[in-house]
Amino acid sequence: MHPNRTKEKLRRGEVAYGHGIRFFAGPEHAKFSANAGFDFLFIDSEHGAFSLQDGSALCRAALDAGVTPVVRVCGFDHHLCTQYLDNGAQGIVFPHVETLEQIKLIERELFFPPRGMRSLPGAMAINDFKPIAPKDLGAQGNDTTLAVGMVESPEAVERLDELLAPGVLDAVIVGANDLSMTLGVPGQWDSKVFIDALNSIVASCKKAGVASGLGGVFVLDILKHWVKEGMTMMYCMSDGAALIQYPATRLKAIKQADRQSVV
Repeated sequence: MHPNRTKEKLRRGEVAYGHGIRFFAGPEHAKFSANAGFDFLFIDSEHGAFSLQDGSALCRAALDAGVTPVVRVCGFDHHLCTQYLDNGAQGIVFPHVETLEQIKLIERELFFPPRGMRSLPGAMAINDFKPIAPKDLGAQGNDTTLAVGMVESPEAVERLDELLAPGVLDAVIVGANDLSMTLGVPGQWDSKVFIDALNSIVASCKKAGVASGLGGVFVLDILKHWVKEGMTMMYCMSDGAALIQYPATRLKAIKQADRQSVV
């Protein structure tokens, strides 16, 4: 069975870096991300428009490339996570986690019995579709599945100790844009209320032995700061951000070089 390298790194307290896929679900992006050195693909089916078939193909390509396929779903309904898990995903990110009832649903849907109630699907991509005894599939599948919750509201920050107590989540990622919006400081990464919330999240996760991370902020100095503070699951680039930032920077440099050559 394919190892979950991101889960292994997080268990060791090491930083895992992720590249987000929202607009372009072509399987070749898995190899590009692996070549760049990313640990996981943050496959965004909450905001992306690609199909389950496209997203699953990207998951399988990521497995072969050695990058952990992690899918952000758009809710807690049974089919939203199990279809991705049955077809290549090694982790699920649940947005807007706020209640213990949601935590119980996460455990129920992500894990095989006796831990959860996930159905055995037969041949699976995480095992390269090779025959495997149901007992081994259950044990190994549970061990390699990464459960991630996103904190995106003040209520979730306040309840985080309670949400982490059952030991279901392996990691918590801050949905920076939504959290800053619900805190009343949209996009103000240096505001006291936002920084205080992130410090509280990091402290709760350290106390529970759960990894914490940041998503939606791609500013280098901010990423470096929160890694220094103890965050280890960093969603630090996306296909959209790359196309916004790199072409503009590159074109500016080219135009500047052209002007200098004329002078």
